[in-house]
Order: sequence, then C-alpha cells, then structure tokens
Amino acid sequence: MSTNTHELTVRSKGGTLSVLSQNLPDETNPKSSAITAYSMIAALRRMERFLSVGS
Repeated sequence: MSTNTHELTVRSKGGTLSVLSQNLPDETNPKSSAITAYSMIAALRRMERFLSVGS
C-alpha cells in the first residue's frame, strides 16, 4: 500500500529530534493524505473560539 511520507528532523547542540509521518492517500486526491481534512477541521474549531463574524 502506498503512503504519503513526511519527515522532519531538527538538530541542535542538545541532540536530534526526528519525526516521521506516513499517512494513507485520500481516495479522491492521492497527492493529499486522508488525514488532511481532519487536521483542517481541528484547526478551524480551534480558531472559532477567537473569531467573531458579523458583530
């Protein structure tokens, strides 16, 4: 099964931190991962606490 892979490596004097994320591709858009929509919804929910529309 094919996955979208993202790797982040941070190096400092104190050490190295590496994070690897492998997500399943979205069925309708294989260049994006299926988890992207859930991440966007979570971000919008966090933002709605601070936004006011039409006040």
